[in-house]
Amino acid sequence: DFCLSRGLGDVYKRQGIEDVKDSQLQVFPNPAIDHVLIRVEELYQSGALLQIFSMDGKLVYHEKMIGNSASFSVIDWSSGMYEIVITSENQRWKRKLIR
Repeated sequence: DFCLSRGLGDVYKRQGIEDVKDSQLQVFPNPAIDHVLIRVEELYQSGALLQIFSMDGKLVYHEKMIGNSASFSVIDWSSGMYEIVITSENQRWKRKLIR
């Protein structure tokens, strides 16, 4: 891994995929009660993979995104912290979600 820049917009390159700082990934509301809206500021193509993992590493949700946003229900999820990972062809965004 190596850092391409410094500051809020740090980008890390790993295996051909840039890990982009979470400032481009917006999650509303967070903490979530029943539904979540996710939007990625600089995602310009459809088909990015949205994955949500519990803190023990289990995949609890996934979908192919259409455009730069997704909305889904978390009403049946256990309370706790989750990790959102969105992967496009050459970039990856990560952020924590609290339920």
